[in-house]
Amino acid sequence: MRKKKGFEDKLGLDEEVEPVSLEEVNVISHGSIKDAEEDYEQVRRALVTTIVRSSEIIDEAAIAIKQAPNGMMVKSFADLVKSMKDSTMGLLEMHKEIRKLQEIKQEEQKPEEKKTVKTNLTEIIQLAKEREKRAQ
Repeated sequence: MRKKKGFEDKLGLDEEVEPVSLEEVNVISHGSIKDAEEDYEQVRRALVTTIVRSSEIIDEAAIAIKQAPNGMMVKSFADLVKSMKDSTMGLLEMHKEIRKLQEIKQEEQKPEEKKTVKTNLTEIIQLAKEREKRAQ
């Protein structure tokens, strides 16, 4: 007989987790695009996992509330739905920010138009001639 999964299983609470030291968490970042891309991948993975797990738990909680309504369960259910909504909105905001970073990156890679002194002097002479014409 297969064991029914509970909230602990869905949240991964039944697994033994070793504490993480500060040295393991300490990350050296130079603010590079590569760092941003790696962070994006990690945050995206965490948000998607949260959304999927929340969705599964919401389904089970809805069934439990229908069977035995309880004020605390309803409040917890509402908090979980809000958390899922916030995670989804966070994911969308993250996509928006990544697009902005990509646009900035593309703009930085475009070659700049450089005007030589000769071009600038030519433009100045033309402007002076146009002013003389207008003045006459």
